[in-house]
Amino acid sequence: MAQEHSIATGGVSGDAPEFSAREKQQALEAVLGSETFAHSVQLRSFLRYVCEMEIAGRAGEISEYVIGVGALGRPEGYSLTEDASVRKRAYELRHKLEKFYSAESPSAPIRIEIPKGSYVPRFLGRGTEVVEQALELAPEPIRVVRTAGFPWLRIALLMVACITVGVVADRVAGPAMSGRSSVDPILAEAWGPMAQPGADVVICIATNLHLLVRPHSQPETTPVYPAFPELYPLFRQHRPLAEGTPLQMQVADSSVTFGEVWAANLTGSTLKSFRAEYQMVPERVAPYPALRNRNAVVIGVPMDSDAVSTLLARTPYTIEYDASAGDQAVRDRRKPAGAPPAFATEAGRPSYAYGLVTVLPSEGSAAGRRCIVFSGIGSVGAHGAAEFFSSPEHLRDFKATLKKLGDSRFPSAYQVVVKCKQSQNLLISSEYAAHAIIR
Repeated sequence: MAQEHSIATGGVSGDAPEFSAREKQQALEAVLGSETFAHSVQLRSFLRYVCEMEIAGRAGEISEYVIGVGALGRPEGYSLTEDASVRKRAYELRHKLEKFYSAESPSAPIRIEIPKGSYVPRFLGRGTEVVEQALELAPEPIRVVRTAGFPWLRIALLMVACITVGVVADRVAGPAMSGRSSVDPILAEAWGPMAQPGADVVICIATNLHLLVRPHSQPETTPVYPAFPELYPLFRQHRPLAEGTPLQMQVADSSVTFGEVWAANLTGSTLKSFRAEYQMVPERVAPYPALRNRNAVVIGVPMDSDAVSTLLARTPYTIEYDASAGDQAVRDRRKPAGAPPAFATEAGRPSYAYGLVTVLPSEGSAAGRRCIVFSGIGSVGAHGAAEFFSSPEHLRDFKATLKKLGDSRFPSAYQVVVKCKQSQNLLISSEYAAHAIIR
């Protein structure tokens, strides 16, 4: 009588291998400290939250709502139907994890996976993923028929099964072992000429004119003034100051806001993924005329930047001070003079600001070079603008919006207003608010 046996495959039973809490934590920290996740604050928060819940044995408590509140800073009672941020971040997180394990750490002993349709992370050993994908290709388990008269049939079927698993493993692991990473096509399309390997890009960052407060002035030519008494307790909040040591104020023109630092980091990381070459300089070293006929990314607000002010001089959207809002605001020049600003920080809701992405052909260029401006209301605005334009998911959504309006591709010149949720002047999330095409 014939007997049937399923082929055993190295411990794959449909469940992830068991690892200690310490091993899982080490795998998590490897991802969080990676270059791939260096500029993804929300994705790191998301991944840390769900992984530490799983490590603590609380995987059953993980849900879209608790991730929104516990990891992404959403308010208690927020609506899952109106706010899809967790689903969007989960999509981005899966792609980031794939990129990390294929390009940056293909030999990682433990891999973290967020399965589609779930937010509960899985910790997989090397090879587990490959074998599972191989088994998914077969609609029925691979079986060997053991018959007394035909031992060669059993051997042949076993060989076929091994070859099948080997071919699939090679297809799945090949890109990872080669160390190659692919750029999302939507990023390459949006960034255009800057996405070419070897493209020469200048990142120009506006600086603030400010008074530097220190116990001792630097040997500069700028004037030095005694500090106001009110500055002493503010200085001591985060810095040491011995009793009796006087504070001095000195004029400086070199500071960059935290959000603009993030915008510069996101820009550099994106250009690096294209294998483009770039240099990062303060605007005083590369003023507006130096950007002519160059691929350039300019970061700053008009009141701090002659370049941004000049580039936004004739665009539909610009950023100006609005007395009614008591702050900078995004104004739509297409509206009549005196009309309320198109986008401003709402009274009583300082948790929201706005960023502005402006894409223009480089002035004086006959070779298709491009200038991109990341600006906005305050520090968070520039950060939100850069995050939006560096996110494949945001760009895909924006392109879908353009397509509904009759544009099948990104225009050569346009602007996008980005709504930014903030906390303590730090970006929490960004989303599309409006756009204008510059014909």
